[in-house]
Amino acid sequence: GLVSLAILPALGLALYHGLALRAQARSEAQAEAVKRARNLAAVQNEHYEAVHRLVETLAATTVVRVIDPKGCSLLFSQLKAQSGEGLANILAVSANGEAIGQAVLEAGDLFTPETSPLGVPTYAGRSWFMTVSHTKACVSEPFALTPDGRPAMTVACPALGWDGQVKAVVAASMTLDGLLQSADAATDGVVGVLAPDGVLLAAHPAEVAAVGTQVAGSSLAR
Repeated sequence: GLVSLAILPALGLALYHGLALRAQARSEAQAEAVKRARNLAAVQNEHYEAVHRLVETLAATTVVRVIDPKGCSLLFSQLKAQSGEGLANILAVSANGEAIGQAVLEAGDLFTPETSPLGVPTYAGRSWFMTVSHTKACVSEPFALTPDGRPAMTVACPALGWDGQVKAVVAASMTLDGLLQSADAATDGVVGVLAPDGVLLAAHPAEVAAVGTQVAGSSLAR
């Protein structure tokens, strides 16, 4: 009886110690996950700031302000080639919404454009185009899924003439490709990018969940 009484407290102590170690390990894993998520968010924010500066600078270039289609396409394609992953296209649009030039032919803002009565693709109905034209200020659209399931966002800035009117709009389409590459190099865990409404925009590894699904209440979002 005395031996049993002596063993039971020891087992209880061992069990408590094991649970405490598990809780500590879980806490450390959560802290590491938060740290990695913040690092990846910082990387994406730096990329966004770089693209924003690029678009703002391009809106002030001569090839855009004088509406030079060949000059715009050449300059944009060269800059895209130097920018790496995450910058899908650079597009210049005239004041009436028609494309002037772009880095990737017919890529536009990665979403299917509307067409004018003459059958010409137009971006006049895009929220980024209308906002920039109205406010004469840069705008950033939130990420959304393209028709082929690719997360993309648009950063757009106005090209103003000497009279202060909008002569053209320069827009850059960003994806999460660069972020996912950083995630691949930075962690062997699971990384998910969610829209504010809880829809999964991207995941690493890609097999974790289907892009476009609602995961706000799943283990991936906790």
